Amino acid sequence: QFRLSEDTAFLEAMNQTMASCLMYGNPGVDPKQFLGLAPRYSDIGVGAPANAANIFSAGGADATSNTSIYLVVWGDQTVYCPFPKGSKAGLIHQDLGEQTVYNSDGTRLQALATLYQWKNGLVVKDWRYVCRICNIDTDDLIAQAGTQAITAATHIFKLMARALYRIPNLKMGRPVFYMNRTVHSGMAIAAM
Repeated sequence: QFRLSEDTAFLEAMNQTMASCLMYGNPGVDPKQFLGLAPRYSDIGVGAPANAANIFSAGGADATSNTSIYLVVWGDQTVYCPFPKGSKAGLIHQDLGEQTVYNSDGTRLQALATLYQWKNGLVVKDWRYVCRICNIDTDDLIAQAGTQAITAATHIFKLMARALYRIPNLKMGRPVFYMNRTVHSGMAIAAM
């Protein structure tokens, strides 16, 4: 139990890395990453791929305060996270027992070692089951003004409704919206 409490920070770091890769992973930048949602749903310009139909712009122009919301319908026929054939799903834990390790100054000591592995990826089997609401100006959202005024066509409540109705069949899996805390708090402010 003590060892697990010591490993909690490491496990949280693994969770954060997985979540970041799920959204922003790009094997072109880091070969250890899988391709995340942001690179797959990034092009809304002229000549954009078919999935651009599932990208809605909230009108924000300041790249430093813009963010996105993703709607993902998780299911076997839509979007899922695979694991290698013959391996275990999820986090793999192996107790390596007591080992001799060396400090940075070269001194030897005994330590209890644990190995954690997480082999995962992302499959977007049907691009129609992911929507992205991009260019959400967080300053406008918190102030409920400009692009995020409740009367604006680009307000996130309106765009979230449009995203839900863009999905061909919500019963194909489990629909989930993903957003950061700033957007979530802005939605609470708008709801009040």
